[in-house]
Amino acid sequence: MLILAILGGKVEVPTLSGKTQVNIPKGVQPGQLVVLRGKGLSKHGFLVDHGDQYVRFCINFPTAINERQRAILEEFTEEEINNQNDTSNEGTWWQQLLEGLTHGGYWEYVHQSSFLCCSLLRSFSFSIDRSDV
Repeated sequence: MLILAILGGKVEVPTLSGKTQVNIPKGVQPGQLVVLRGKGLSKHGFLVDHGDQYVRFCINFPTAINERQRAILEEFTEEEINNQNDTSNEGTWWQQLLEGLTHGGYWEYVHQSSFLCCSLLRSFSFSIDRSDV
């Protein structure tokens, strides 16, 4: 349910030992995983020691909404656009990085530099050519 995905909540999930309550974090994303420790299959055939069960969130988006829901979503969209416009006045992330270097001190630089490195690493894809083996 879309509302639970946005606001968070609880849902019952079937496990091997019966149903259990799972907390849905606020802002959960499609495909995000939650681990239920000790709720999975038994390890090595022993009944005492169990592995983990993974719950993957599938978010169903509504295919039809009524006029009131549409109005609420349009109001939400307008507020999001206004929030983006407010933060865009602070400058780009590059300008914020330079500002942090000159006025913010070393730790702001380290934080934003590590963010930049992580962002760059995520944008590259690596492949191994095994044709010569």
